[in-house]
Amino acid sequence: MLLLVGCGSKDASKEGSTIYYYPKDTQEAESKTQEERELYVIASMDTASEEIRLYRYANQMAYQYHYTLDTVFLDRYGNYYSAANFVPGKVIYIDQVDEEGCIGKIQIADSVWEYTEVEKFSVDEERGIFYIADTKYDYDDQLQVFSDQSQLKLSELTENDILTVIGKDKKILSILVTTGHGKLKLLNTELFEGSYLQLDTSIFAMITSNMSMELPEGDYTLSVANDGWGGLTEISIQRGKTTEVDLDTLKGEGPQYGNILFLVDLEDAVVRVDGEKVNTGLPVKLRYGWHSLVVSSSVYEDWSKKLYVNSKEATISIELDDGSLERTDKTDSGAKTEETESETETASETEKKNSQKDSETKENSSEGLTTEDVMEEYLSTLTELLDSL
Repeated sequence: MLLLVGCGSKDASKEGSTIYYYPKDTQEAESKTQEERELYVIASMDTASEEIRLYRYANQMAYQYHYTLDTVFLDRYGNYYSAANFVPGKVIYIDQVDEEGCIGKIQIADSVWEYTEVEKFSVDEERGIFYIADTKYDYDDQLQVFSDQSQLKLSELTENDILTVIGKDKKILSILVTTGHGKLKLLNTELFEGSYLQLDTSIFAMITSNMSMELPEGDYTLSVANDGWGGLTEISIQRGKTTEVDLDTLKGEGPQYGNILFLVDLEDAVVRVDGEKVNTGLPVKLRYGWHSLVVSSSVYEDWSKKLYVNSKEATISIELDDGSLERTDKTDSGAKTEETESETETASETEKKNSQKDSETKENSSEGLTTEDVMEEYLSTLTELLDSL
């Protein structure tokens, strides 16, 4: 898997996909006082494509954002926190949002409380009351309930579930069902810190000192790579237990290399890896870990990315005409790229995309609106059409 990540407008051309947009006023969130800072709950977190969908309590709407390797993740106390801990249901602040919806800083909200390992609970749905042991809490229709990446109804909770409950004052904001989860703990991480671990083909997380992360129970292929060292192993996550992995056992006999074949759709394109021109007709031997990737042509400005190699063989197809990028792996491992500069578009392409984006924004801004709001918007649109005749 080659992951195209970075900041840019989300592709809306896929049929059936749901498009979310981001509020520009969040760019000023950092200047607000702590009491005024907006609360968001994570609705989904895609670590492969580095996209995060958030539910905004202020207007009950969902937004799609991006994050990058430069995004800072913090715990409630302002200390560095692994992105792996930001899972659906967590309540957060966001700061430093740029014009393309890329978040510069994400922090666990310190204005909320969090109770873990909640087993004794009950719900009075008629009165909107949630009991934790004998203590009463209120909730409303904004309450979000999650089980991994899936969203549940409150009525779907069972007495056998174990919960993490997040709230503010006497109101519950979100519930995470943690039944069937275990922990992965990494030991001797020094060699791989700052690089990434990969679990199967869907979970990527930056490795920090002796990090741990919560995962749904099941079997995974864990791979790590950095500066020529790396390897993979099969692990099993069991409910309520911690699985420890000593990364010293995975470093292998370095340096290790992957054979990467680059395919580019423009004849005059020049591909450079770490500043050196490579032959796109032959596999390139690259050391495990991070590399810079730059593609130049007479048609587009330089197209730059960061390439993370942790597989023995892979083919990367770069299509500069529409900015897409595909990868076919020949192993179970993957790679990761970080976009640093997109290709230049022609004026007609830009106009077309802007027109499409405007249309999508109008379509999705109806989320969370009342029937009267939708009718008012419809009448306004109809009036505009009649005026244009």
